[in-house]
Amino acid sequence: METRSAPLRIRLYHREQKKGIFSEIPNFLLINDNNILIGRGFNCQLKLKDARVSRCHAILEPYLDKDKTCLQFCFKNLSTKSKIKINGLRLRYLQQIPLTLTNRITFCGFQMEINVEPGISLEDCQCVVTVSESPLYHEAEAEETDEQDMTHELEEQTKAIHLR
Repeated sequence: METRSAPLRIRLYHREQKKGIFSEIPNFLLINDNNILIGRGFNCQLKLKDARVSRCHAILEPYLDKDKTCLQFCFKNLSTKSKIKINGLRLRYLQQIPLTLTNRITFCGFQMEINVEPGISLEDCQCVVTVSESPLYHEAEAEETDEQDMTHELEEQTKAIHLR
């Protein structure tokens, strides 16, 4: 069996994937100059069956820089309600970010890793999509703090400084 050249690779993970969340995900996508729409809507190329995901949640957009023949990609947040993090940075509604060689994206409990090979040509660009059985990466949980306790501690420290 011949393997197709796929300079763009997308890996997906969700802890509840056995509930059919990825049941309509294709193994290959032909990109050329087409966008890859991500969401739960009928027109999405990467359809995620989860009510927390917007119908049109995000988009992966190929583009050509001026005077270049190699495709580059940016990732854009189309969701007004959901937080999307890409490589640790929060992407707000309608913000976009150019992709690097390896990109880690999280939203609505999903983990997505997009790997982009340099020098992708516009003609016959393939994207391979795979689903992982285990988490793609570990995210450190932010430590929760009580804002009132912190304010109280700050007031106590300020009083102690003034009493000296």
